[in-house]
Amino acid sequence: MANTIVATNSETKRQQVWPIPAFIMVIVQVANAALVFGLLQMLSWEQCAMVVFSGVALSGGIVFTIATMQRLGKEG
Repeated sequence: MANTIVATNSETKRQQVWPIPAFIMVIVQVANAALVFGLLQMLSWEQCAMVVFSGVALSGGIVFTIATMQRLGKEG
């Protein structure tokens, strides 16, 4: 449990265990979405498309990196 975050629901008293990389991914995705929606209000559609595709590429790179690190950890 060294690489996990444990959250306890105050109403049900149930614990939910989140792996740290998954928890970080959620935070990054929420921040990315907030940034994109804030920027999209001021940009032309070409600039909006560039921002959206950049976000998709960033997210894909993060997922690929984490998956590769986990795979290499299991092999070694």
